[in-house]
Amino acid sequence: MSTSTAGGIMGHMPETPGGLASAPPEPTTTAITTVATALVVFLLVAMSYGAPFLGAQISLVLFFLPAVLGPRVWQTTKRASWAWSGAAWLGLWVPALIGFFTPFFISTTWLLIPLCGPDSNAALFLPALAAAAICLPGAVASMLTRRPWPWVAAAWLAPWIHQWAFSLIPSEFIC
Repeated sequence: MSTSTAGGIMGHMPETPGGLASAPPEPTTTAITTVATALVVFLLVAMSYGAPFLGAQISLVLFFLPAVLGPRVWQTTKRASWAWSGAAWLGLWVPALIGFFTPFFISTTWLLIPLCGPDSNAALFLPALAAAAICLPGAVASMLTRRPWPWVAAAWLAPWIHQWAFSLIPSEFIC
């Protein structure tokens, strides 16, 4: 068998244009990147649902970041990455818009235009942390499987987890 200039066996290690064999990514680098990205997603979702009026603007990072990094992380085309990112972002906020334009109470609606708000910090921050906690495994699964759908599914589930957590906390809205 012939060998490449880097000493690997041809056919087992891909060749780079310069003729040197490229090594697969280091597992520790991939793990560190996955954990760091998952923590950023957790913080961004928590801030999106924990910052009245600014939450939707903060969550735009959750739209642009996966859209830009998607082709590398998810092994999709650029257009597909933008579509998946848009679907995830819509999942975070469509229930709030439904609540805004219908008589149904959805706990994330007041975050868009905070004319009224809960009377306690627990009612503000605990549901936001619960929603972020559901997005965390979705982001990790998405990066590990290299598929976007776990992230999108978690983003669509997040507002309903927010609603559930909000319903468990005794609070009233004050205006």
